[in-house]
Amino acid sequence: MEGANAETRCKAGFYNPKKGQTSEDACKPCDAGHACPIGSKEMTKCQPGSFNNKTEQASCKKCAAGTFQKDKGKTECEPCVNGTYCTKGASSGTPCEAGRFGNRTGLTNLHECHFCEPGHSCLIGATDPTPCTPGSIAPRDRYDKVVARILSPSNISTCELCAPGKYQNEEKQEECKDCTPGHYCPAGAAAVTPCPAGYYNPDPGAANITEKDNSLPQCRPCTPGHECPAGSIDQVPCEPGSYTSENKSRECSKCETQTLTLFLTLALALTLTLTLTRTATRCANLSFPTTSSPFTRCERGTYQSESGQTTCKQCELGGYCLAGAASVSPCRGGTYGNPTHPNPNPNPNLNLNPNPNPNPNPNPNANPKPNANPSHSHSPNPNR
Repeated sequence: MEGANAETRCKAGFYNPKKGQTSEDACKPCDAGHACPIGSKEMTKCQPGSFNNKTEQASCKKCAAGTFQKDKGKTECEPCVNGTYCTKGASSGTPCEAGRFGNRTGLTNLHECHFCEPGHSCLIGATDPTPCTPGSIAPRDRYDKVVARILSPSNISTCELCAPGKYQNEEKQEECKDCTPGHYCPAGAAAVTPCPAGYYNPDPGAANITEKDNSLPQCRPCTPGHECPAGSIDQVPCEPGSYTSENKSRECSKCETQTLTLFLTLALALTLTLTLTRTATRCANLSFPTTSSPFTRCERGTYQSESGQTTCKQCELGGYCLAGAASVSPCRGGTYGNPTHPNPNPNPNLNLNPNPNPNPNPNPNANPKPNANPSHSHSPNPNR
């Protein structure tokens, strides 16, 4: 400028990158996305978190709350994305804190992020609540405490595993279910697990099959004289004619069958062999628990044909009962039942000795003794 004694600066919104210019026309308008303060030699890009959507601007504008801009020299800001919120002038979204979620764009502050709902989890930056998986829950009571500002939102950020003795087989749940009888449930169970064969459990809430935690019910070993298939609620007494002799029995075993041969000596040295099948011989000692158990064998002369009984029945007339008998054995032909002799051999003439020789005389060549009464040895001859 002719006659000027000082340099004149370009006005705000314009810039001049060249020296020695003599006219104001040398100043150029500032582009959008840039700022040109008074006297600018060059355009300045808008910084992250700001924009400029017009030309000839001296400064950039901050992004409004709910929007952000991460780059320089931009002409507009972008909406804040799901799971975040953006305060004024934000260069990026701030994630919703753990225990909250943001399911829409343009959130302007933390309190517009919602609290995580019961039955769900919400990690930091969650866009939606995540349903709790089977075996876990998010209780409502802790949600209520967060809303009441008693607990911080971080307390509702994750799901809790079901405690031992409980289970949950569905998602999005607020509480667990008690483990059912015949089963056990370790921590985090999504389903009940049957007590293994040889164990039983009559109570709800069993946690395991060992004695690690005596404060909780558990699957118990089956006792002698009983069987316990997998998933048993109670131990089942062995049926008559079967037994178990050990703990943790899966099933009762059939009693062994033994044969007893009886020899009957008649007056004419005729040997009659009778065969009696006797069962429960082995069961007499093995089908009931030891002395530490309340079960007791039926005594000789009594029997019990039903399981789960507390007393034995008196052996009936016409039969006999061995110790531990499950039924009445009928008397053999030629014998009868005497109520005062409930033994298996009430007739003393019936030889139970397994020796097959019916002759009581050890010397088979010896002559029989003469009749003690000679008058009955032969009839008198009337003709003599």
